Amino acid sequence: MDFSKFNNKYIIEGTLSVYSLHIGKYRAEETFDSPTIKYLNNIAYIPGSSFRDRFQYKLKSLVNLGLTLEDRKLHILDIKEIFGNINTGRKSNHMGGKIYIEDLIIEPDKKNPIHDGITVNRHTGIIKKSSKFDYNIIENSTFKLNIILENLQDYEVDLINIGLNLMKDDMFGQKTTGEIGRCKLNIDRVKYITKDTLNDYLFHGKMKIGTQEILNKGKITFGIEK
Repeated sequence: MDFSKFNNKYIIEGTLSVYSLHIGKYRAEETFDSPTIKYLNNIAYIPGSSFRDRFQYKLKSLVNLGLTLEDRKLHILDIKEIFGNINTGRKSNHMGGKIYIEDLIIEPDKKNPIHDGITVNRHTGIIKKSSKFDYNIIENSTFKLNIILENLQDYEVDLINIGLNLMKDDMFGQKTTGEIGRCKLNIDRVKYITKDTLNDYLFHGKMKIGTQEILNKGKITFGIEK
């Protein structure tokens, strides 16, 4: 944590429950062609970067929705400032983002069923010959979610809150057809530090604990132009 420019810090803890999910790695294994991505100890996980990309996509979808930040409309750069690496067209500002998402680790003892798939020519729509392949999915499992935020402005905290709400019932991962990819996000608690509570953190190691409602700062309003 960089205290030279400290404003606040939030740690959002929750779970991502999946009905069925496939996030595969590129290299095939002996038993099937598209295995679930796992650590070396054979524990399946969702890369934090994958969840981050989906989360950023959901926030970008808000730009044309009519949201206003006090005296101006929401701009795409407002989203990019949270995630870093802003490109204004004239020059690229490779600033660090304000959000970090840890890898989401699956709870133990979950089976990964194998499913069949086919390859279709995207130009002709015709199934390719000898195109059957096997891929495995994760069913009825829960992943632990930890999101760390630092030095956000109040309207950026509002955006994070809105993004979490958008992902509470969403599609995630690869092969999102049918019920594959259906997931549900649940926020258990939010730990946070502000300038007013920094003393407790520095001298006693204590963080304030609240619900997701603490992320609702009321700095964003919604209006649809007629």
